[in-house]
Amino acid sequence: MIAALARIYLEQSALLALGWLVFQAGWAWARRWRRPPLPGRWLRLVRAALLACLVLPVGARLLPREAGLAAVAGRRAVSGREAVSAAAGAGSVRSGGRRAALPRPSPRAAAGLGLALLAGVLARGWLGGRRIRALSRALRGLPVVRRHGRVTLCASDAAPVPYAARACGRAWVVVPTDLLDEPARLRPLVAHELQHHRQGDTRASQLGEALAAAFFWHPLLPRWRRLLDELQELACDAAVVAGGRFEAHAYSELLLWAATPRERFRFVPAGASAASRSAAGLLKRRLMMLKTRSTRPAGAVREAALGAGCLLALMLAAITVRGAAGGRAVSEADVRGLAEGLARSGLAVPANAVIVEEVNAVVGFAERRAAFRDARERLAARRATVARCFERHGVPLPLAALAVVESGFHDLPGEPEHGAGVWQLIPQTARRFGLRVEQGRDERRQFARETEAAARYLALLHERFRDWPLALAAYSQGEAKVEQAVEGGGTRDAWELIARGRLGRYAGAVLAAALVLEHPHLLAE
Repeated sequence: MIAALARIYLEQSALLALGWLVFQAGWAWARRWRRPPLPGRWLRLVRAALLACLVLPVGARLLPREAGLAAVAGRRAVSGREAVSAAAGAGSVRSGGRRAALPRPSPRAAAGLGLALLAGVLARGWLGGRRIRALSRALRGLPVVRRHGRVTLCASDAAPVPYAARACGRAWVVVPTDLLDEPARLRPLVAHELQHHRQGDTRASQLGEALAAAFFWHPLLPRWRRLLDELQELACDAAVVAGGRFEAHAYSELLLWAATPRERFRFVPAGASAASRSAAGLLKRRLMMLKTRSTRPAGAVREAALGAGCLLALMLAAITVRGAAGGRAVSEADVRGLAEGLARSGLAVPANAVIVEEVNAVVGFAERRAAFRDARERLAARRATVARCFERHGVPLPLAALAVVESGFHDLPGEPEHGAGVWQLIPQTARRFGLRVEQGRDERRQFARETEAAARYLALLHERFRDWPLALAAYSQGEAKVEQAVEGGGTRDAWELIARGRLGRYAGAVLAAALVLEHPHLLAE
């Protein structure tokens, strides 16, 4: 559950970055048109896009299983032995010098990173909530000028400019006290702040505070908020002037008054919206929009086409992100069904979290599926030899997946004191089972003899530990290490020992590889 939430969070983060690039490019292009599009429409479109960035990763998991098993992009390019090891997801290193596979963050490091992120979210959320609560207390203490429905107009000696906010279940408009004596300025400014309420800008501001807390580290989230602020102000200006009550030139002069001095721009509290919220570039665009405004929507067809193109690009980005984050998802129920066939061969594979994660580590990435397909073909060419040796010593044939994890079924030369061959036996183990490993001659490179030794070793380990997961762990980490883990952990349950960190995840990687190799449809493009 926690892993799924983490993947959703990462996908949302990636979509926030890609979505901003898409819509910023679209809005920048649209502003260059002879008659720019209506900002109110683009405001709704961008809000829908921002919501889609947050909802699409969740909605994708509600689709049928078949829809989730689409082709996905792999990770960084690797080759040779590293690609094979990465494909299997094996993260353990056997005593005696077994070569490590693609590095993974340790559970402790991942947990530390998650706790640090959670602490940052909570701290940022607390600060944002504190500012909004302070705004609510300040609003309740202001003198009321007028109430109309759920809208309250207040006056403040501390506010240099009017602003709109939502608190205590009401919509508030706050104006400077001295502005009450200037009705020519007061009316259009109040109309502007009321328009913020009509557009839902004040609710969006509070949601923006929550989003800023959840993604406090995201470098593009402030740009999202600036884009929304720009569209909100442009939409308010267009709506106020389009009503015909206020002349565009006079309203432009009022914007210049509200935007200077700089302190007015800085005053607007968190969770509020105001006409003065304009940097120099935005103020210029607001004035230009009022100067060139048209009473009819300009380029409606082209505007709709551009908006649809941006949304389509965002959907394609969501599919890409979903794939890159491990789009193929295999659940515990899926693993349980896949394991039924292996149980008939004498190899029981539990549908626990380790197996599910290891299976997804293979099928979730195109690069790893390709490496497994290649290894499966090499295994098929030598399957008869493996089957004879395994049957002779009572080893379940699906455990041939061990060689896929070890070498991808490549006959690897290795180093003098490290593993070599398909089964990656270290010299001490190879000599223990009658193989000659010496200068100029290494019988670990003779497949039939090496397979016979590996089968005998697996059978011996199973006889000693009476459990295939423990036997696999001993093949990787050494018999002494497994004995120490069992004695120190007070249990012979390999999965419990793995959960406690006393054993590596090698057994899970091998059994997951066995499941995948027995069900090649999981490796399809």
